[in-house]
Amino acid sequence: MLITYFLMRRIFCVHFILLFFGVLITPVNGRGQNSGIDSLKLLLTNATVDSVKSKLLLKLSLAFYQTDSKRSLDFADQSVSVAEKSGSSGVLISSLLNAGMISVHLGLPDRAAEYMTRNITVSKEKGGSKRDLAWAYCNLGAVEQAMEDYDKAENHQLEAFRLLTEHAAEKHDSIRLWELVSINNNLGAIYLKKKEIQKAEEYLIKGIKNARRLTQSSQSLGIMLNNYGELQIVKRNFDGARKSLEESYQIRLKIGDKGGQAACLLSLGNLNDNLNDYAAALKFYRECLTIASQLDLVEIGKQSALALSHEYSNLGKKDSVLRYLAVSKDFEEKIKKVKAAEVLTRAEMNEVFNGKDREKEKTHNTIIIRFVIVLTGVILFSLFFVFLFWITDKKNKSIKSDNKFLQGETSRLKNENEELGSDIDSKNKQLASDVIYKLQSNKIIEEVVDKLQLNSVDQSQDSREKILQIVQDLGKKKDDAVWKDLETRFREFDPEFYKNLHVRCNNLTANERRLCTFLRLNMSSKEISGLTGQTLRSVDIARFRIRQKFNITNKDMGLTEFLNSI
Repeated sequence: MLITYFLMRRIFCVHFILLFFGVLITPVNGRGQNSGIDSLKLLLTNATVDSVKSKLLLKLSLAFYQTDSKRSLDFADQSVSVAEKSGSSGVLISSLLNAGMISVHLGLPDRAAEYMTRNITVSKEKGGSKRDLAWAYCNLGAVEQAMEDYDKAENHQLEAFRLLTEHAAEKHDSIRLWELVSINNNLGAIYLKKKEIQKAEEYLIKGIKNARRLTQSSQSLGIMLNNYGELQIVKRNFDGARKSLEESYQIRLKIGDKGGQAACLLSLGNLNDNLNDYAAALKFYRECLTIASQLDLVEIGKQSALALSHEYSNLGKKDSVLRYLAVSKDFEEKIKKVKAAEVLTRAEMNEVFNGKDREKEKTHNTIIIRFVIVLTGVILFSLFFVFLFWITDKKNKSIKSDNKFLQGETSRLKNENEELGSDIDSKNKQLASDVIYKLQSNKIIEEVVDKLQLNSVDQSQDSREKILQIVQDLGKKKDDAVWKDLETRFREFDPEFYKNLHVRCNNLTANERRLCTFLRLNMSSKEISGLTGQTLRSVDIARFRIRQKFNITNKDMGLTEFLNSI
């Protein structure tokens, strides 16, 4: 139902090849073909200018277009590579277009889209006309139709139409009929696939109208009439559908388009099936199946066989139903084989060209690397001999100057390190002293409070109240935030310590972290025991657990030494 291959081959390819070369190489059979190819190969061997080589490679590609698609695409790819070096934008655009066309013919839509996209890029960069750029977008849209990416295809066809309109306005010209036929038909087919019936009908009517004015577009007119007939069946306008389909069939009979005839017969069968005219439907489906079998049109053959089994099911003829179901399965098997062959061919072709791409990239990288190596060698060689004496002299002077500077810096850094170490020890002692003082004060207060509370039992009510007041006053003097203050002040002194502790071990308890702080202040277990009120054994056990959490297996490294290292 889509016009893609025919329009692209007949209109786009012929248009651009004639535009740039004036002559289209048409393959012929037998000795004439071999003679023409041999002549082109001889010319290619003797050619020295890249633009001429690219044109000859393009002609060789066209010469093999019908007989050997793989060689055709190989020559097309070579033509693109040489055209890129030639600097001729016209030759490059033609080569990219031709390579894209052959990729479509070989069933390589991804590669075709790549060529068409590069075609657009080159047309923009090289300042090509808007008409040429429009057809680059149209070509890309046609490839995307074949890939069933209808949203992208729609956008690119609309962009092509916009560029053609602008070109016509700027050049005070009108859009050519065959251009309108192509874009209207493509957009109509896209909207039909997207089930946007109103838009599809609008573009198909425009395309049919313009195709009737263009005498040489009879095949495209037949395709559009077929599309329009299918659309009318969807709208249940059966009279309009019959009229369009019958006209399409007559056109295809006239030009000998057997595949188109089969498509029309299938659509006419669908029309009569909707009208419940089973006899007429059977007649059209049988004729369609006959042509499909002759031409090996597997998809249409499968559809017509399934339609026949459906019609005979309505008539209650089970034997015929089974017979045509078997025929449809035969076609389905052929479809699977064709698709498998296509997949294999695509894989082979992609592997071939991916290998070429990798080889090109490897060669390009090798050239760059060699150039860089040679250039670097020349520069270094020249610098070595020109500046040898000067560099040696400067180097000796610099070494002497650097030695003096390094000696001075070493002495300065040594003094700074000694001062810094002294300052750290001083701050450690000051911080430890403050903590000890606060903890001892708290301990004294706690002992006094305990004694007062113990002796208040035997005192009078008035004395007990006074003792209670003293206890409360002493409680206010107690510094309960000593541990929090310790951590706050220690963070000021060593802001990275607690962060590093957490990185090394994130499951330390508050008491374990506090013990690490005391050890970082170089306090002994006995001093820590006296400050915290814990037994010496409890402190040693806590130290052992911390060593396990830090996974300190080296017996020669103490916990204090480890904490001082982080």
